[in-house]
Amino acid sequence: MSLLETNMVPPGLVTSTIPSVVILAAGRGSRIGALTDSVPKCLAAVGGRSLIEHQLDAMAGAGIDDVTVVTGYRARDVRWVVGRRARFVHNPDWSRTNSLYSLWLAGDRIRDDVIVLNCDVLFHPAALTRLIEAGTNRFLIDRPGGLGDEEMHVTLHGSRLVSMGKQIPLDLVDGKSVGMVRISHDTLAAVLAAAADLVAEGDLNAWMASAIDRVAAGYDLHAVDISDLPWVEIDFPADLDRAINQVWPAITGFTGPVKVVAAPIRELAA
Repeated sequence: MSLLETNMVPPGLVTSTIPSVVILAAGRGSRIGALTDSVPKCLAAVGGRSLIEHQLDAMAGAGIDDVTVVTGYRARDVRWVVGRRARFVHNPDWSRTNSLYSLWLAGDRIRDDVIVLNCDVLFHPAALTRLIEAGTNRFLIDRPGGLGDEEMHVTLHGSRLVSMGKQIPLDLVDGKSVGMVRISHDTLAAVLAAAADLVAEGDLNAWMASAIDRVAAGYDLHAVDISDLPWVEIDFPADLDRAINQVWPAITGFTGPVKVVAAPIRELAA
């Protein structure tokens, strides 16, 4: 199967509107190990700052000031670190739910044009810029991706999403989802309706990708390739080591014209 090129953006959906953002940060991230006994995964430090602060810096650098964070595990610590840089929605059932449920809870806080992302992704700000410039109904992928059980795989027809999930047969995989999607009003309504259906069916532990996969057939969702940019999704200790020792140095060494807003890291609340 042919894969899209980085600059292939279908016409008709490109917009200069600055979207709002929802960061899904309710989970503990227990697979990282003992680190999350004291902090949630979104507060794991890379390069002297927490993951969520890196994301908020990228949002500010892109001119985005409408951010909602869905909290759960150790919500007080997350709120203290984030401060006034975002609004908050709390997921009290974080221990038995997943990103889909957090997205559903945040539904009435989301405006028409929104970027939704997982809190455990460290990315170069150029990835966010590329998503914004591509327009609505776009999601980021890494074309080579990975073929492990934890990868959120995608199947494409050209650049259009056919399916998204962890159980896609490997011979149909066109890349790995980065965990960042930008969706328009109509698509958002469909995704939230799919999320509500999954919750009603008792599938509280589903991923956000489950709702996106359900609506893929009826909506034009197109992939934006960031294979050329440094990024990592952090699930396990090895991922965090890679973020600290490889990805962060690659991000800071990047010479592209992308503004990054810097601020000193703050200690966690006692």
